[in-house]
Parts: sequence; structure tokens; C-alpha cells
Amino acid sequence: MNSLTRRILGSPKVHWLIGACVLGAMTACSPRIVAEGVHVTLPDQGMLIGVWGTHPTVEHTAILWLRKRGLRVMDPSAIRANLTHVSTTSVASNEESILEVAEKHGLQEMVFVRLVGDQRAPGVIVRAVTLPDRHVTWVGNARYDSYVSTPTVNHLVVATCRAMAAAWRQESLSDRTRCVLDQNQ
Repeated sequence: MNSLTRRILGSPKVHWLIGACVLGAMTACSPRIVAEGVHVTLPDQGMLIGVWGTHPTVEHTAILWLRKRGLRVMDPSAIRANLTHVSTTSVASNEESILEVAEKHGLQEMVFVRLVGDQRAPGVIVRAVTLPDRHVTWVGNARYDSYVSTPTVNHLVVATCRAMAAAWRQESLSDRTRCVLDQNQ
């Protein structure tokens, strides 16, 4: 390398320029999340609700998200324990059985959270049903608009939070900001 090349590459301005180009390339190539949702009514703070998810990460994220907003969420294992007479494969498709058990536990609303799509471009659908009248009060969905090169659990967390925020018509946080915090923090 000649001295001119060393001076140019050693310049702080060049380092900033290279860094900006790399960051720009990374953000331009990262997939966006598309989210939409509506609600008729939202649950009151302190309301006892249940959450049923088809994937542990999306279920846990929805529970934390709802608790962060002041709702009391029953542990899903209490509902699952009362569904032992139904096979695991039919439970996911048999919402009526889940709603009956939730009603017996005195829940006022049941939230269904479903992971859809390919793991490289995950999507999440959330839907809340009131008990005992079984009206849908809010729904939301979020999905990545293109494949994620290396899917992680965080992609599921972000998609779940975006679907919840869209349903509640709340401003969603950036992908890099944690949308839920564990109780230990």
C-alpha cells in the first residue's frame, strides 16, 4: 500500500463514511414488518383474561405484553390441564373447548395468538374473544414482508408485539427496542 492509500484509509472521515455505508446496507436489506389491526373495545386494567398460543414464544410474549398494560393473565397451563380429554392436535383447532374451559375459570376474555407463515418470514395473528358472549373485540396481525436470513426468537417476539400494538392502535416500538420486559428486569 502506498502512503496516499494509507492516509485515506486511516482518516476518521473515511471510517465514518464506511460505517455509514455498512449500516445503510444492513438496514436497507433488513425485512420490514407490516402490521394492521382493529378493535371495538379493549379490556379494562385488572381484567382477568387468558392467552392461548400455538407457539411458546408468541404465547409468552403476548402474556408479558398484556401484563405490562395492567391485565391479569391466567397461566395457560391451568387451561391446558382441563383439556386433557382432548388430543393435542384437535385442541389447537377446537377453540370452543378452550373457550368453555376459560369460562369455567371465570375469565372475561380469551386471547388467541397464532404463528403463521414460514419461519423465515414469520407472521403472528392475535384475536380476543369476550366471554361468555363470544364476541371478537380486537384483532391484529404482523408479518415480515420478506425472508429473514437467520430467523431468531427475537423475530417472533417483535412480530407478536407489533400485532398486539396494531390491534390496540398503539405506537409500536422499533425492532431494536424491547417491546416486553421479563418480570426479573
